[in-house]
This record gives sequence, C-alpha cells and structure tokens, in this order.
Amino acid sequence: MRRRLVRMFVFIAVVTLATGFGGYLEQTSAEERPPGGPPGPHRKGMLYEDQFGRDDLGDAYEVVNPDPNRLTLSDGKLLIVATEPEKNVVLLNKPFSSDFVATVTLNMQVTTGNRVGLSYSIDDQNFLSLGIYGRAVNPYIAGDVGRQPYFRKVVGGQMNDIQPAMQKLGSRELAEYSVKPEIWHLQLQRVGSKYMGRISTDGVRWTDMGTHVIIRKDGRLGFFAMSGKDGIENAAEFDDLNVQG
Repeated sequence: MRRRLVRMFVFIAVVTLATGFGGYLEQTSAEERPPGGPPGPHRKGMLYEDQFGRDDLGDAYEVVNPDPNRLTLSDGKLLIVATEPEKNVVLLNKPFSSDFVATVTLNMQVTTGNRVGLSYSIDDQNFLSLGIYGRAVNPYIAGDVGRQPYFRKVVGGQMNDIQPAMQKLGSRELAEYSVKPEIWHLQLQRVGSKYMGRISTDGVRWTDMGTHVIIRKDGRLGFFAMSGKDGIENAAEFDDLNVQG
C-alpha cells in the first residue's frame, strides 16, 4: 500500500512538472514563432513627417520668392503671411516617385481674394493646387460670396479647375467669409498618374474634390498663401504634414 502511494505521488509530480514545463516551452515558442497563415493587410509606412517644431525650415525645403519678414516657424507651426504679389511658396525638396497620401492641417482667415492650400509643383507651368479661396463674384447675389474649396491642375500653362458647388462642408457654412481663422485639413493622394484631392473641416469626415491626371512624378509638395489684389494680408499656419506610402 505504501509503495502504491509513493508511486502515485511520483506519477502526479512528474505529470505536473511535465505539464508546467511543457506549457512554459509552448508559451515561449509561441512568442518567438512567426505567425502562421497568410500575411495580414499591408500597413502604410510614413515617407515623411514634419510638425515644424524647430526654429527654421532648414535644407529640407526651398522657399520661392522669399520674404523673411512674412515667413517664420512659431509654436510648432509654419507661418506664412499672405500678400500680393505671392511670396514665400514653400516646397519640399524631397520628391516622391511612388504612390503617396499627403495630409496637412492649416489655419487661416479666408476673406475676399485670399487663397491658401497644398500644392504639388513641377514648375510654374505644371502643378496641382488644392485649397480654399475667398470667392467674390458679385456680393449682391446670394451664393456668389463665401469660401470656395477648389482643386486645380495646370499643365503646359493650361488650367483645369474643379470647384464643386458647396454651401456647407461638414457643419461649416461656406456661403460667407470666415470672420476669424479656421482650421482646414487637406489631403492629396497619388495612385499611378491619378491625383485625388480631399478636404475636411475636422480631419475625420473627408469630402472628395475630384481627380486630376498628371504624367510626371518629379513634382514636389508644398504650401502657399496669397491675398490677391483685393485681399488683406492674412497669416496662414501650416501644421502636421505627413506623407504615407
């Protein structure tokens, strides 16, 4: 009887040790083992990101028609004072030859003649611009004034504009000028030779602005702000540029 009990205890101890040890081995190998089955969905990688948290733009950018009195980095934002004629067009020196999704946040008061946005520039005769401007066709006709989102293509100096009729974007009424600076989110996506523009007031709900086709892929992303001949100098702030592939 005593021998039988001893054998039973020994058997239980061996089983317990084996199970525990085996469980530990299984847990360790599961953590180190690459997952089986088909790969998961492709995760986009960050190609470029800038939150402008420094004192100057540095070598990453080129400034066309520079005016140092109207361009600075402040409080983690790129500030361009819009004026006429247009100055301080900021272009990223790094081109992206593959597909990308570029997103930027901006803040500006949009009144008559003012224009602000994101650009994709090959040269002054070939470019895309996505943004908002202060529309002023006839101030005495309802709907002829306000903030107008637009998506423009210029190829060989010939312009093709997309300007959807919008009275409202998200919860924001557009049939009037902004009496104070307001935040806009712009997004430009390239797939092959197609470029899709999107705009948002909250960075969550996006409105498609249409599609343009440009064959060349050596353009550079950039920012611009201008007041137009009837506009007043306004400060445009750009923040949180990110480019994903």
